[in-house]
Amino acid sequence: MEVKLPPEIETFINDSLEAGKYASAEELLVAAVLQLRNDEHEISEEDLRAIEEAEAEIAAGNYVKFDDFVAEMKRKYGE
Repeated sequence: MEVKLPPEIETFINDSLEAGKYASAEELLVAAVLQLRNDEHEISEEDLRAIEEAEAEIAAGNYVKFDDFVAEMKRKYGE
């Protein structure tokens, strides 16, 4: 596979190689893609806590229905 990269990405890769962070551009790119894949599939502890807090607020009745929110925004800011 051949990939065309923007100059700023090429500079970043070259700088990382010169700093000894990676042995090759391929190693850096593999690490980057693996990290991206992991990031897309993981939910952080902070996100899980936020979800739990939101669910507790909803269960307690502390929410606004979407249609009511939209109507309020239209009244406040116009259409």
